Amino acid sequence: MGSTKRLKSVVHNVAAHAISGLSCVHPDLGTVRKAEGTERVSVDLLQPKISLTQPVCPEVDLSTSALRRTFASMLASESWEIGDLTSAVLTFIYRGQRTWPDACYARVETNAGRVFEDAVGADGQRAQILRN
Repeated sequence: MGSTKRLKSVVHNVAAHAISGLSCVHPDLGTVRKAEGTERVSVDLLQPKISLTQPVCPEVDLSTSALRRTFASMLASESWEIGDLTSAVLTFIYRGQRTWPDACYARVETNAGRVFEDAVGADGQRAQILRN
């Protein structure tokens, strides 16, 4: 298990990667969420779960699987493992009819009960979000 400082960095970096075009999640995830009429979509990074009731298209399955692999790689590079965590979830926050999120909120909890959170806006900068 790595340092908590390093895990904080991973949490920020995965949120920044997830909201960027590099993740290949957008605009497909936003199109599905728009059809469902929800403003928030959560993607579990430890198991293949997405908080949508509709089936997702193959592009979303592939891109979220790649996102999970990227997260695991980021963890490993900082001496952390998936097994060190009890949860890791990204929540994409949308406004209106947009297919690109306004922010990505990352929340990771360790087996020791420590919680690490960060949010990144569409501009790539740290964002403040209101939690429901």
